[in-house]
Amino acid sequence: MNDIAVIIPARGGSKGIPNKNLTLLEGQPLIDYTIKFAKNLNLPIFVTSDDKNILDRADFFDVEKILRPIKYATDNSRIIDTLLHAAKIINNPRKIYNSLIVLQPTYLTRKLKEINS
Repeated sequence: MNDIAVIIPARGGSKGIPNKNLTLLEGQPLIDYTIKFAKNLNLPIFVTSDDKNILDRADFFDVEKILRPIKYATDNSRIIDTLLHAAKIINNPRKIYNSLIVLQPTYLTRKLKEINS
């Protein structure tokens, strides 16, 4: 059995657009679009962030949240380190996820068929 989880990495800082993951786009925070899309996959969803307001959005949508250490939330942090941290948090003796689907909040043009292929 291949157990799959969705990871949404959304850090609070951004050089180009401050608080970009919470920036309103047509009246909704940017992160909301990705969380709503992820809910269509019917898989466990984990939002990883260093930002309390982003984690509050995860609460609003009733998805799991992972508080990301600052060392994984800098401009120089590598996404792989963020994903390895998240994998350590979500995997435990009762549940092991063999695969992760990573959905970046800034990529809004994804389609379900791209993931379900």
